[in-house]
Amino acid sequence: KKGLVNKEKPLVNKKTLESFYPNLSLITGRTEKETELFLKIFSFQSLFEKKAIVYDGMLANKPHPAPLNYLMETFGYQKAVYIGDVLDDWLMVKRYCKIHSEKKVFGGIIVNSAREIKFFLNQGVDFVANSTEIALKFLVQRKA
Repeated sequence: KKGLVNKEKPLVNKKTLESFYPNLSLITGRTEKETELFLKIFSFQSLFEKKAIVYDGMLANKPHPAPLNYLMETFGYQKAVYIGDVLDDWLMVKRYCKIHSEKKVFGGIIVNSAREIKFFLNQGVDFVANSTEIALKFLVQRKA
């Protein structure tokens, strides 16, 4: 059987991601094989260096800041934007920033309802959006 990964749809289109190339990294709870398959199916593999992907079992899982720390150190980033969709994503960013005050990571959450907006804003997230595509397009405009 093909599996559920074949029924998934990407949360962002390739053209939008290309706007950030080569400064793209990925933190996922997927295994390495699942991640590689997902990237291949949607033709995203050329956008991510192997060392720019943190997958399940590689480091401590979110909300531990280890995945974010690995990427910040590996690429020497002083600033970054992290977009997630669950509380553990924001907690990872928050914990990273508490440890590394000299570097700034802005954390955003993709939400599906007004209730989620209120919840995450009360948690102190830097921004909310109703889709990854919208969040990234906003960042592209701010970059210009």
